[in-house]
Amino acid sequence: MTYRLITLVLLMLWTLPAAAFNAAFFYGTPFIPELRIYDAIIVEPDQPDFVSVPASLQGKLYAYTSLGEVGADKPYAKSTPNNAKMTRNTAWSSDVMDQTSPVWQQFYIDKIVAPLWQRGYRGIFIDTLDSYQLAATTPAARTAQEAGMIATIRQLKVRFPGIRIILNRGFEILPQVHNDITAVVAESLFQGWDNANHRYTSVSDSDRSWLSAQLNKIKTEYKLPVIVIDYAAPNQRTAARNAAQKIRSAGFIPWVSNPELDMLGVGSPEIQPRRVLMLYDGRENKDPIYSDMHRYGAMPIQHLGYVTEYHDLSLPLPTQQLAGQYAGIVLWSGTAENSVPLLKPWLLKQIKSGIRLAVINEFGFERSRNNLQAFGLTLKDSVAGDKVSIVKQDAIVGFEHKPEQHPNTIDIIQSSADSTPILALKVGNQTTDVAAYTPWGGYVLSPYAILEIPYQQGTRWIINPFAFFKHALDLPDMPAPDVTTSTGRRLLMAHMDGDGFANNAEFPGSPLAPRVMLDKIFKKYTIPTAVSVIEAETAPWGLYPKKSAEMEQIAREIYRLPHVEIASHSYSHPFKWQALKEGENEDGEGLSLSLPGYKFSLDKEINGSVGYINQRLAPAGKVCTVFLWTGDCNPGADALAKTDAAGLLNMNGGETTMTNSQPSVTFVSPLGVARDASYQIYAPNQNENVYTNNWLGPYYGYRRVIETFQLTDKPRRLKPVDIYFHTYAASKPASLKALEDVYDYALKQPNHPVYPSDYIRRVLDFNQIVMAREDGDWLFYGDGQIDTLRIKANWGYPSNADSVAGYQDYNQDRYLNLTKSTVNRVQLTPQPSKAPYLVDANGVLKNWVQHSKQTDFTLNAYVKLDFTLNHADTCRLYDAQGQVMRTDNHTQQQYHYQTHAAGQHTYKLSC
Repeated sequence: MTYRLITLVLLMLWTLPAAAFNAAFFYGTPFIPELRIYDAIIVEPDQPDFVSVPASLQGKLYAYTSLGEVGADKPYAKSTPNNAKMTRNTAWSSDVMDQTSPVWQQFYIDKIVAPLWQRGYRGIFIDTLDSYQLAATTPAARTAQEAGMIATIRQLKVRFPGIRIILNRGFEILPQVHNDITAVVAESLFQGWDNANHRYTSVSDSDRSWLSAQLNKIKTEYKLPVIVIDYAAPNQRTAARNAAQKIRSAGFIPWVSNPELDMLGVGSPEIQPRRVLMLYDGRENKDPIYSDMHRYGAMPIQHLGYVTEYHDLSLPLPTQQLAGQYAGIVLWSGTAENSVPLLKPWLLKQIKSGIRLAVINEFGFERSRNNLQAFGLTLKDSVAGDKVSIVKQDAIVGFEHKPEQHPNTIDIIQSSADSTPILALKVGNQTTDVAAYTPWGGYVLSPYAILEIPYQQGTRWIINPFAFFKHALDLPDMPAPDVTTSTGRRLLMAHMDGDGFANNAEFPGSPLAPRVMLDKIFKKYTIPTAVSVIEAETAPWGLYPKKSAEMEQIAREIYRLPHVEIASHSYSHPFKWQALKEGENEDGEGLSLSLPGYKFSLDKEINGSVGYINQRLAPAGKVCTVFLWTGDCNPGADALAKTDAAGLLNMNGGETTMTNSQPSVTFVSPLGVARDASYQIYAPNQNENVYTNNWLGPYYGYRRVIETFQLTDKPRRLKPVDIYFHTYAASKPASLKALEDVYDYALKQPNHPVYPSDYIRRVLDFNQIVMAREDGDWLFYGDGQIDTLRIKANWGYPSNADSVAGYQDYNQDRYLNLTKSTVNRVQLTPQPSKAPYLVDANGVLKNWVQHSKQTDFTLNAYVKLDFTLNHADTCRLYDAQGQVMRTDNHTQQQYHYQTHAAGQHTYKLSC
């Protein structure tokens, strides 16, 4: 989970649209990065997440401080001056401090606030401002206490210029300090928490009336934002949502959470969780990429718009409050016999907190009556399955293969009356529910999720994973950020791994393969392309010193091409990244190219190879920006961190090879994999080495990638198009012809050419996008890379042109073209708008401003721009020079326009 926090630190925070001030409270750990959409985030500074506050968060984070009391759990509790303690607050087991004491005032400023300021906090939240009333009982005594607090706050403003202060209540001192603070907080307007009796309470009408009067006075007289914290149990999300709406209706800023304030509560807007916790059993192999969870389960979850976070069941289970920040939990366990300690009570705790659970294969603990009964399932005696028949089958069953009726001993499991069987089998005179939707989620027991087909025929889903996960986890109809599509068209890119630069091609004169690649591919097909080299192949100190000068010259010519971006394919081409040991000589081990005397060095592989390219091969003004993994494409966290530190984008890996002979989404990989603080981005599909049986032939085999392109586009678009190959693809006539065929096919499709680096950034953006809801609308917060949201076509039409420029319908989906780079509000209506809209384009939308009778917009394309608009026959499109643009084709009200140049184009549509 470290990945989320460090990614947050590296990203620029977004500017919210003009709206009311909003706030969130979170005292837990780890920090929830989605909270960054709020203007003020009040946190517990004693938590370990921010030893120093990143500059990007300094304008948002407010550190919790207590001016009126000191709890025993505070790190400074033992050094608190005893002579400044007035009494005890038994309800919270804390000391009430004397605000008139100069010693306490100075201690609070020097020992509590000053260290926070040094750590980077520029805002503080001051709590317990009415605690003095427990000891000061006379008017004079209370006035003195209030004067002490006023003096302390004013000293803070002098000592720490620019400090922002939010007060919890403090009604008595607001007349004197309202100009010194940013906002005021009050608790329990509708729902409260009784700490003495540990129960949630409803606020009485009289108490609410009094508090509302105080808060409205603050709004009207002092013009300060007022934040109200109400309380609700984690599993009462609907109640929390209703309370937040009541607070908003009363004119205040809501935050509804649990008493500990350690969960993602409900604010305005309300963050919709996009993360799914993926529990896999790492006792056989700790690397998640080898788990069925990663191989089969992750991609459908990501396609639904959610981010997968893996947790190895061999490690301690998460202890933080998961409610609110996770959309659900997926448990994929191999066997019932190999039980995971403490898993059952942990799962029941999460279910009780309101988190849905989807189980694939096994529950991770023994199938006993008591264990299953806790989940509402009844286990009966096993029955010998010599005669098995299907008695109930949901529509999601038979997705890629019908269920096999296994004639062996079968456990008889019956789901509860409030469950819905997905697949029920009759065994003898008994019925067993091998898959069902339940009140807590759903399950599919082995072997009724994935079928292993013998004779190397691969795997097939028996159930529809997209439908099962959506239903079992009760995922809302939320727009999905999409990395496959931009401005209505499927992304197209190309990238070349540098293997084979020294190969002589089987053409007259035996030219080097890269020379053939340059002349026959790169000069002919000018779409955005990343090209890499292996330093130990091309450099004069490498394996081929006699060929080096020619290879380097060819590389320089390739890198000078305007449509080529520069990538590295390492120094020694490691074949097994995690098997290589720093500083060890791997010569002869077959773990990398055989380089006599070379001792493996991550720095040389990554920084060294990039430095070689930049110094010897890259033209002026152009540098290497991408690192393409080699060999098994399975780098460890240390290697990924090295690319991040070098400012490099990384890609390669994955196993997307879906073809007509393997027509299963089990052959479609997820977007990548997180390792500690880094993320490895997989290539969207695989290269010609895979399609030619590891370069054993047939050498025309790469043509079959066209099947992959087609099958990952229909009936649902799962991947962009990536023409991915090695240098040696140009060494044989058959492989070169196959590559040309693939290019020719791809360029005939409606596509949107982008660089691989663009795609990589989109995937990284996908992982940290925040979706939220407010007033029935969807809010989208990104960092400017993803510009497309995907919805089902029957969900409705976008109605707000300031955030959505238009849409394209494809398959059963509707792809929304977003107008802004960071924050968008999406409104859906049953009927389409009659206003003009952008259908699709092969360039990025840079600007879209719609007036009553005119729309101004800008598109930027890497290739000759063409686009489609939907508008009335009477509309006219003008270019930047005021010339009327002529359509080359139109159907009904959809008009297609073409230009003769790449680059940025500005237009005015007048209607």
